Amino acid sequence: MHSADGDLDPGLSKARPVSSSRPRPEIARRSVYWPEIHRREPTPVYRQENLGVGATLEGPAIIELPTTTVAVRPGQTLVVDDMLNYVIAQPDFQGGSDD
Repeated sequence: MHSADGDLDPGLSKARPVSSSRPRPEIARRSVYWPEIHRREPTPVYRQENLGVGATLEGPAIIELPTTTVAVRPGQTLVVDDMLNYVIAQPDFQGGSDD
């Protein structure tokens, strides 16, 4: 939570950074169909507990959590921030209109 002045609530603490921004090795690879590239791609699968602060993944990738799954699409980049949130950057898309 943020305080009224925008700083982190003093009751919250940031997670400790990992020694490397490289996550532990994937736990598996799955053949996943990615519509943006119109084909199946062998996709690495990671577990939440193996991704610490500063971990960075280039898509495609799958992250398994106890109650959900996060898909990092081809071309996206995921970074784990100081509060262990997943921040996914989307590249600029230069697609045509939907007409």
